[in-house]
Amino acid sequence: MTFNEIVSSRRSIRAYTDKPVSDEQILQLLRWAHMAPSGGNLCPWEFIVIRDPDQKKAVTKTTYRGNDENAAPQDWIEQAPVVIAVCGNPGKIMTRYGAKTSKNIEGAFYQDIGALVENFLLGAVELGLASCYVIGFRDAEIAQALRLTEGIVPVALLPLGYAAQPSQARPRAELETIIFNEYYG
Repeated sequence: MTFNEIVSSRRSIRAYTDKPVSDEQILQLLRWAHMAPSGGNLCPWEFIVIRDPDQKKAVTKTTYRGNDENAAPQDWIEQAPVVIAVCGNPGKIMTRYGAKTSKNIEGAFYQDIGALVENFLLGAVELGLASCYVIGFRDAEIAQALRLTEGIVPVALLPLGYAAQPSQARPRAELETIIFNEYYG
């Protein structure tokens, strides 16, 4: 598969078969994710691999749909044979760059995590797997469900498995309408 085919094929999948995902596939995806660029090469991320149905249910209960934290959980997550919880340690950035850059730490932290998630999602396509980038969850509840220690924050859930059905690309703005030369507008 070419890079263009991989990028063009990536979809957010919310329905999975029960076919298992191998340890080797998971490890390869986490290697690719871990190779993402990171400011100062700090790699402020950690992963929790979740396979246990009760733990997937506990984590799923903390999620919500849309932008309403009181909305119903994203129950489809439980179908995935594996869920990867991506957590981060923003303290690594603070330790390296100090308080004078604290206003930039949050942005750098989430940019680093976003880059690793994209590597993971594109890698899933390469391996014939499917995933979805989930960030709609209540932080305190998911931290408790994952037993996160102080200073470690939940950033994303990545359900992983084989797509139960093909998915069509969603419409996007025409590229020409969002490219500007020299100045905005």
